[in-house]
Amino acid sequence: NFHPTNNEIWLSQATPGGDGTPIQIFGVPSQLGGTELTFAFPPSARAGEVSVRLPGSANTDLSAPFPIDPAIEPYFQKPVAFGTSKFTSSGSLPKLEVTGVPSIQNGSFELLLTDGPIFGTGIVLSAQARGAMPFFGGTFWLGGPFQRELLFAHQFGFARLQVPIPAGAIPGDSRFYQVWFSDPSDPQGVGLTHGIWVTFAE
Repeated sequence: NFHPTNNEIWLSQATPGGDGTPIQIFGVPSQLGGTELTFAFPPSARAGEVSVRLPGSANTDLSAPFPIDPAIEPYFQKPVAFGTSKFTSSGSLPKLEVTGVPSIQNGSFELLLTDGPIFGTGIVLSAQARGAMPFFGGTFWLGGPFQRELLFAHQFGFARLQVPIPAGAIPGDSRFYQVWFSDPSDPQGVGLTHGIWVTFAE
């Protein structure tokens, strides 16, 4: 995760035109438990790469570079999984991921559920904030008001889920998702995935 208060942003211009010397932005704080950084592009920034440096001198304190172009806003941000799932009654650890790009133009995006209970039903839940509350032997990773997005049935612990993108969403908006499902052999009858943070692209 990022440092709570003291991250450095390095912006390196691509060639031709760039000489490898990065534009540096100092003292950038993180949000959402160290998983998000927000900063303004300097007027001199051009298309190239962005890296984040944490306090320290080790090689691992500088992240790998990521392509970025301040003239194209907002760029696609890869969905971020967070938290941990609850083990199912069969001992598997459910996994939730986004396949493809969560594009507003498409109106929906696909969540892939794997390693859930063998059979059962589930509900995709979403919220505008991230949370962490004990819940039926696992953790409820959504904060604030939440809503039910989709009711589904799954077989062999697997499901492809078409989740609607909220009406009125604009590129760069984010939402947090988690799946609750029935697990009849679990002492509490409930299964839970980890959370996943999804930022919508154009």
